Amino acid sequence: MLPNIQSQIEKRELQMNRNSRFTKEFTENDKVLFRMYDGKDKWKAGKIKRRLGRVNYEIDSEGKSFKRHANQMRQNFNHTNNIIPNLPQHPLNNTHPTTQNPTHIGENRPYANIENTTIQTEPEPQNTTCTFHQEDYETDLEYVKVAYVNPKYFQYYSLENVKPNRTYRAISGQTALLRDLGNTLKINIRGYKIVDNIPKVPIMQFDVLVCESFQKNILGLDVIRTKSTNITKCPIKKGFYFVQNFNVLAQHLPPFIPQGHYMLNLSLFEEKSLMAQVVAYGSLLIAETETQKYHGIDHGRGLQISPIVKNKYYCHLYKET
Repeated sequence: MLPNIQSQIEKRELQMNRNSRFTKEFTENDKVLFRMYDGKDKWKAGKIKRRLGRVNYEIDSEGKSFKRHANQMRQNFNHTNNIIPNLPQHPLNNTHPTTQNPTHIGENRPYANIENTTIQTEPEPQNTTCTFHQEDYETDLEYVKVAYVNPKYFQYYSLENVKPNRTYRAISGQTALLRDLGNTLKINIRGYKIVDNIPKVPIMQFDVLVCESFQKNILGLDVIRTKSTNITKCPIKKGFYFVQNFNVLAQHLPPFIPQGHYMLNLSLFEEKSLMAQVVAYGSLLIAETETQKYHGIDHGRGLQISPIVKNKYYCHLYKET
């Protein structure tokens, strides 16, 4: 059962006073990665110098100025300059699993105890007239990396961020599984909203049983299995496996998630043994056409919820003034 995170989002947004109303907008001195076309690094680090019109920006990088469209940039999450690596097959010799501290990128800490992962949600606000629905979403999978792989389970792995066409980003990779897995295989999902280039607003944490998800297509895992991988059944047996041109489909996400930049920490477990950990960065946005704003509805909780009409409704949260 997926958690309903609407009330948690409202609480976190109110605490952080950050709304991320629009994606692909930057302000002066924002650290960004912008696209390069000189055949060397695909992405270059820089800082927003000023805005040029509605969608163009001037970027300062190493004393030089560059002009880029907003869609040719993304926030710099403090990674290396070449943000989209072509990873070779990696032999595995790690023995101590670690995970990144999401509030301080680059620092490691032992993996947290996952026994208590169920979210206790607050009651939903009453009289809400607009909601986020999956069909309103568009997704942009910006960057994915492997944070940890357990050599007891995998002989090697490879993972790369690919771009099959100009507008579509995806993931491809392969691995050799060394042992048969049981029905206890699960994925622990932790999501953080990125504020000031740092993923510091936790919005959700829950477990997904892999075999049950294949059977019931929870989070679209069965669609992913049949269309993007060579996994044929569950429990999964040892052997060679691949994923090809995988991307997150908006209709498979939980409802009530506001648009913005996010980090997902995905940890794969067999019982309590950590098998692998993947960190993904991406954006979630509402597909906008013509919009028309109406007066908000006061729910007596310091928030107003304003329906913005574009044949559908979605919620925009802000502090009452």
